[in-house]
Amino acid sequence: MMKSPEEVSTTAALCTIGRVFNYSNEHFVIDVLGESTNQRFIHRFANMFATLKIVPDILDEVKTTIKSDPYLRTVQEDIEKGRTTPEFSLDDERVLKYKGRICVPETESLDIRHRLMKEAHTTAYSIHPGSTKMYHDLKKLYWWRGMKADIAKFVSKCLNCQKVKVERQKPAGLLQPLPEPTWKWDCITMDFVTGLPLTPRVVDAVWRSTFYFKVLGRIAESYGYNIEVQAAFHPRCTGQSECTIQILEDMLRACVIDFKGSWDEKLPLIEFAYNNSYQATIQMSPYEALYGRKCRTPLFWNEIGERSIVGPEFVEETCRVVDIIKERVRTAQNRQKQYADTRRRDLEFAVGDKAFLKVSPMRGLKWFRQKEKLSPRYVGPYEF
Repeated sequence: MMKSPEEVSTTAALCTIGRVFNYSNEHFVIDVLGESTNQRFIHRFANMFATLKIVPDILDEVKTTIKSDPYLRTVQEDIEKGRTTPEFSLDDERVLKYKGRICVPETESLDIRHRLMKEAHTTAYSIHPGSTKMYHDLKKLYWWRGMKADIAKFVSKCLNCQKVKVERQKPAGLLQPLPEPTWKWDCITMDFVTGLPLTPRVVDAVWRSTFYFKVLGRIAESYGYNIEVQAAFHPRCTGQSECTIQILEDMLRACVIDFKGSWDEKLPLIEFAYNNSYQATIQMSPYEALYGRKCRTPLFWNEIGERSIVGPEFVEETCRVVDIIKERVRTAQNRQKQYADTRRRDLEFAVGDKAFLKVSPMRGLKWFRQKEKLSPRYVGPYEF
């Protein structure tokens, strides 16, 4: 049944609703209504109240508007003149059907198709199904030309579906490698690691972001540095810090398991081990890339003599090593981009386009004062 401006509403009595839901135990309803706890019963079963609406039948609307659709009107006139078709037919109520399904006309004043799709998508009995499910539900009773495309277009424009549905396709956006540093310490990235266990020693310090960024801004301004703040939970922006922190956390876990004790005591060892280990991107250790040689350890112990190159020769050798490192970084980035782009899809936006912002990966953050589990996956849309 479809609603129309001529609908008439009436409220069902509690006794009637009670008899419907408790048909097998009619005496229970009568006893409850006769007790003094009638008001409490009504409050407890308030959801059993309903509004019964007398609405015109969808078949009547189809019959009255069939002539507004030129294609269906021609088909119906041919059938009435005796020109039978194997697919179309008229039933006893003079309703045009296609293979037993009701033909829904395309009208301007009374958009029956849009009302049917809205009824099959947004009501409490459907709750936003996908285009395929919605199409198979409607095609059992109704038909019109381009029905599947219209349903897909209707679902794609549903705002709630775009906010809560999981994206079942490749991630959007090709990999954008980080810019190559031109020299040593040219670009410094920084990130904060939270959620670590408490340490036995207490350090009295102010590390809140509001205070820290003010101090950091003053320092950067004094030395002429530019600060670029990146989005959290977004490794595509801060991939350098995210990957390094992941490796350091794994090393810290292993160090605590092997050598026991508090984790803060192992930080100097973690820093030394990482800086002195081989990196596949530059094909050497960070220590060797910075100082020109590998740091001495009990496993790698070599005698250090006097430097054979000084002055301009040393600068020239340093520039040569930096060029080699930059070429290796460029080669590694091209290889990583080639691998990553096979699992991604290109997506471009123009000024004026709108997009949703994905917020579901942000664990621990609550949006709209709702529980994290039921918060929307996306917010927006926002205009570029």
